[in-house]
Amino acid sequence: MAVGTMVALVGVANGFEQSALDTFQKRGADIVVVAAGMPNQLSSDLDQAIMDKIRKIPEVGFVTCGLVDIVSFSRSGSSFYVLVQGWTADNPAFNDFEVVAGRLFKPEDQKVAIMGANVASSLNKKVGEQITIKREKFTVIGIVKSFSVYDNDSIVVKLEELQKLTRRQGRVTGFSITLDDAIEKTATAEKVSQEINELKLGLSALPTARYISESAHIRMTRAMAWLTTLIALLIGTISMANTMAMSVVERTREIGILRAIGWKKWRVIRMIVGESVVLSFSGGLLGIVLAVIACRWFPSLPQVGGFIHGEIAPWVIATGFLIALVVGLIGGIWPAWRAASLPPTEAIYHE
Repeated sequence: MAVGTMVALVGVANGFEQSALDTFQKRGADIVVVAAGMPNQLSSDLDQAIMDKIRKIPEVGFVTCGLVDIVSFSRSGSSFYVLVQGWTADNPAFNDFEVVAGRLFKPEDQKVAIMGANVASSLNKKVGEQITIKREKFTVIGIVKSFSVYDNDSIVVKLEELQKLTRRQGRVTGFSITLDDAIEKTATAEKVSQEINELKLGLSALPTARYISESAHIRMTRAMAWLTTLIALLIGTISMANTMAMSVVERTREIGILRAIGWKKWRVIRMIVGESVVLSFSGGLLGIVLAVIACRWFPSLPQVGGFIHGEIAPWVIATGFLIALVVGLIGGIWPAWRAASLPPTEAIYHE
């Protein structure tokens, strides 16, 4: 249970972070700009006109903006949340969409929406049907698939329509910046970020990787995962020590006989610790298998779809096996030492 908890929680947190990073990086976003001092980046509110000032920076190649909101939907008596994104027509993210049904936006379209395949399935919507967003009806003109878990579980509408719907005309959540391909991007991203922050417009510009790792919701998810894991591992270690202690008590006479026929202390210790490691490792393996199955199942739930990734990174699984080994060692050392230290004559006559 301890190892399974660790793998599941840390795997979900890492997948959440990696999915967010991939969404930006695979679309060429080198810098992300949001409002400064916002612990929750989804609450960021910026003037769309700032984009023109960012474009004037020499190293900037392309800038896109977007507005993000979270809307509650209900199905079969239960509510779940869906990401609604407002994009401009020139957003390069449209190039990543595989159109499953229908089409993408046209300039003349009004009150239309493009749905990710997962959220369309959850809401049982098809092309041509209507969907209500904040009491306004939109016609579904396309259903798409994307490499991004967020896009597959989100709804995309035109930026100006989402601005009007949320009463945030001329406002956006943030900007994504793609630097000129002819430059060395790692160092330049830091330089351009500094220049944007110095515009004194209440902006927070960070290279994409730093933006994701320093995001409040990412750090909170990571911290809660590891905190819960530490508690589970503490309980697991105590449980393993208790299991091995009971095993030693039940076999005290056998251990005494082994000592009497010539077994050394370290041989007894190795036997008991070895048993502890095998038990812990076997339990860890079962926990990892159950965690992997659970993590693959979680994204199918409408309540969490679009916010977590179902894959577990190899390093998380490897860490699970390592922790199982450590728990087995720690949990077996004290019972093993206690058994080996018992005088053989006393052990043989133990009832």
